[in-house]
Amino acid sequence: MNSRKRNVILSAQRLFIKKGFLSTSIQDILDEAGISKGTFYNYFSSKNECLLAILENVKEEVFLRRQELLVGKDQTDKRVLSHQIAVRFILNRENNMLPIYEAIYYAKDEDLRMFIKKHHFYELSWLSERIREVYGPAVDKHAVDCAIMLFGMIQHYLQAWRLISNEEIRLEELIEYVMRRIDAIVKDVISSDDLFINEFLSISEYRVEEDLSELRNEVEKKLGNLMEVDDQDVRKYVEFLLEEFDRKEPRFILIESIMESLRNYQKQFPENEQIREVVFFVSRLSNALKS
Repeated sequence: MNSRKRNVILSAQRLFIKKGFLSTSIQDILDEAGISKGTFYNYFSSKNECLLAILENVKEEVFLRRQELLVGKDQTDKRVLSHQIAVRFILNRENNMLPIYEAIYYAKDEDLRMFIKKHHFYELSWLSERIREVYGPAVDKHAVDCAIMLFGMIQHYLQAWRLISNEEIRLEELIEYVMRRIDAIVKDVISSDDLFINEFLSISEYRVEEDLSELRNEVEKKLGNLMEVDDQDVRKYVEFLLEEFDRKEPRFILIESIMESLRNYQKQFPENEQIREVVFFVSRLSNALKS
């Protein structure tokens, strides 16, 4: 994503929050971003597509932050999972996403609603997988039930807190509290073999499968574009990653080391969208190849 397109997305996001999605016109976005109508339609076919880009941008950032929290950590550590769960709520707050989600609900647009449905499905899939990693294979067929209960408890506590307090909730404390309740629930559902979701809907049904061929092509494309960056170290990182993914068995420890260097580079130059996109797609490919 180039900086101009990102500016359009951020401008639209500010307006959707301030005026509401329905009340914001494309002309409002043009004025806010300082662009022509032709430039807008070069990036997006409609206002809805612009909104979807905002949602996708937040989704990618959630993925990246969750991946970063796993670097050098034990994936079975419950504290790591707690921090990863918090990422979604923190980013929603940072980006003031609640008014945007409400706008989607009232817009009654099928494409927007389908995106949100797929997003909820993705979150459920991700959390189900992480519950299995943390609690082990014994929880496999119960992982979806546990993920639903975990998310449900967090959401209802947040709603109750807004009713009784004007103070900002201590989010990570809440999630750790709910995780302790899930500890007891996991033990109970395993020992009693109690299911609500049909037992045939095991965790494998909720796994988000990646198209490896398509993902490899996307990674190669993004890495190729990054070769144009005027930084010798970055170009060396790109060459290494291209060679590593060409191996029959990529060395993921080495890939993760290079990814850490790229993340640090991106933190120094957050406006560089090419780095962010490479980190996102390489992380997805690594996860897909490991599974």
